[in-house]
Amino acid sequence: MEMTLKIDAKRVMNLFGQFPVKAKQAIENSLRQSALLVQNRAKINAPYKTGNLRRSITHELDKGVSAKVGTDVVYARMREFNTRRLPEGYLRPALSNSKNEIKEIFEKNISKITK
Repeated sequence: MEMTLKIDAKRVMNLFGQFPVKAKQAIENSLRQSALLVQNRAKINAPYKTGNLRRSITHELDKGVSAKVGTDVVYARMREFNTRRLPEGYLRPALSNSKNEIKEIFEKNISKITK
């Protein structure tokens, strides 16, 4: 079982049609940085007993238009949705608490190509 949070950047790619190479690089860099931010926060938020869940949280880029943060640990879904200790889970808060920083990451990387 895999749980993922997806950040989709197709719309942004369409806006930068006239700068395809630089725009793609800026978006891929932004996605990578954003995914790492969410991944690290999810690891901090994850419940800890053996450390297996924390170690298993990873990210991957999907063709440069989206990033996934998640884990393939069997009990991850239970820890995200069915726990009294962390009723809000560990992945969802990692994403929601990172929204402003993700926006800043994209703005910073995209502003570099529009100067």
